Amino acid sequence: MYGNHPIIQQLAHGAAQRLPNQQFSARNYNGPPLTQHQPEEFHDICVENLDSDVTRDMLRHSFRRYPSVREVKIQNVTGRDQKRGFVSFADESERKRAMQEMNGAKLLNKPMKIRDEAHGSI
Repeated sequence: MYGNHPIIQQLAHGAAQRLPNQQFSARNYNGPPLTQHQPEEFHDICVENLDSDVTRDMLRHSFRRYPSVREVKIQNVTGRDQKRGFVSFADESERKRAMQEMNGAKLLNKPMKIRDEAHGSI
């Protein structure tokens, strides 16, 4: 696709001058095996009983002591003046610790109720 582009030709020419006996292509790559990036597995909790004024940033800030937090979402609870939050962790042990430590902790003067949540149901 880009083989005839002048910049590509110039780069290939420069590489060939530095290593004159080498052919550069993906077919003859002799380096270490290239690994595919594996998606990170998340471990989620649901945070209930949130005040209607709680924002995503406020919830994220309340979980700042857990470095493996990867995602925070807020959802309005239909028919109620409340919100529910979801916090995703990369580290399962950190998620368990957060469930114990944060259950009952207050955010805007309301105690958070923490429960386990299967990832993907968010």
